Amino acid sequence: MIVYDLKLRNIIRLRRAINDFDCDDLLSSSQDVSFVYSLFIISIWQLINHCIPAKTVKISPRDPSYIRPIIKAMLNKRRKLRRSGRIDEANIIAEKINEMICKGRERRLSSISNCTSKELWDTVNGKSQRNGNIAINGVPINPNVLNSYFATVATDLDYDEQKVLSYRVNLSVNDTYDNSVVDDYEIEAMLRHMKSTVPGVDKLPAWLFRKCSFEISGVIAGILNLSLSTGKEPDN
Repeated sequence: MIVYDLKLRNIIRLRRAINDFDCDDLLSSSQDVSFVYSLFIISIWQLINHCIPAKTVKISPRDPSYIRPIIKAMLNKRRKLRRSGRIDEANIIAEKINEMICKGRERRLSSISNCTSKELWDTVNGKSQRNGNIAINGVPINPNVLNSYFATVATDLDYDEQKVLSYRVNLSVNDTYDNSVVDDYEIEAMLRHMKSTVPGVDKLPAWLFRKCSFEISGVIAGILNLSLSTGKEPDN
């Protein structure tokens, strides 16, 4: 897993890079929302890789569930410091690790009031669910089961693409800021309050949207308006 160094100086560097990026040129590059969206993803990843230092850590199936990638990276750093005789620095990192683990377990324990007794004890004991299986009220659930369920309940037998396209708004991409259906400030507020979550298919981390909400809200609003004006959504 990849751990990013989200120190303030690195975030500021990324904000400046995004701010200097020509979003208007990107939005006017094509009327194909899939092309524009793909170009946005490629561009933002280039900026992240250029501005934010990152390292890869390995999470073992034997690691407790509270050992997140950032904690694993800090444990590795503490071990190196101790081996080099820098005990005081290692102890400072150990205190930070302990604080992060305590806060993480506190959050987990605060959201399990409706779990079964077995699930409660599994949480207390820190048992990991790294095999990809999740049990809800004792019933094993995996992504395929969830996908099949929602595909069934979310299927509209009366779906008609032409009816959907009839609701599209004919906007000019070059005129997005004057006639937009979605405004920058609306998107910025949503991005700023985004909760930590698993990345989607684009793999963009949640911290990007929270920490750079002001800088990327304009281009995201532009892509949404392009999608609404053409009646299409990105393929990926």
